[in-house]
Amino acid sequence: MPSVITGMMPRALVALRAKYPSLHVELTMGLSKDVVEQVQRGTLDAGIVSDLLEGGSGMQWSPFAREPLVLIAPLDAPGRKAEELLSTYPFIRYTRQAWVGQTIDRFLKQRKLRVNETMTLDTLEAITSMVHYGLGVSIVPLRTTSEPFALPVRSITFSGPPIYRLIGLVHASNHSKSGLVEALLAELKEQVQQTSPLSLALSKASTARFPRRKSKR
Repeated sequence: MPSVITGMMPRALVALRAKYPSLHVELTMGLSKDVVEQVQRGTLDAGIVSDLLEGGSGMQWSPFAREPLVLIAPLDAPGRKAEELLSTYPFIRYTRQAWVGQTIDRFLKQRKLRVNETMTLDTLEAITSMVHYGLGVSIVPLRTTSEPFALPVRSITFSGPPIYRLIGLVHASNHSKSGLVEALLAELKEQVQQTSPLSLALSKASTARFPRRKSKR
């Protein structure tokens, strides 16, 4: 995912390079749905995606972090509740093509929150930039690792129980490079523990396996 490429991934790769100097890594970036499809086809050895609800046959999903959904607003926004700011400012939507965008859409419907949508964007960086310059507010996941070049905005939690997006590693259950996949997963967990040891890290992340489909006779 774009937010992982600019967040925790660089630190994890630095740690992997120190342990395995001859390791060659190629990265590709895309929405979670597209990444999962590439893993299923074998184009990618593993993918980092959010909110995986259903995997293909023989796929394994290991979540390692969770990020609460928060409202981001311009720095000069009045000190009001998130729900009030959402109803008074133009709304910048995270695209529904991203799985986190679908999670945000369900959140709005569950809380019966109405918005005045003015634009739809597909990266957290682009949304944050628009909010920083006062063009509206948005609902985004609060990242487990800070972005060094991010523009400052206000982050405001919603009332009631929080809703999270889960971030995890997905790969084939019997992949030939499973050892390297596990090494990457361990480094990602370590990065999350170092940056968000109390509330965001999943210290005992669960692992889900999606059984292989039986062939029809």
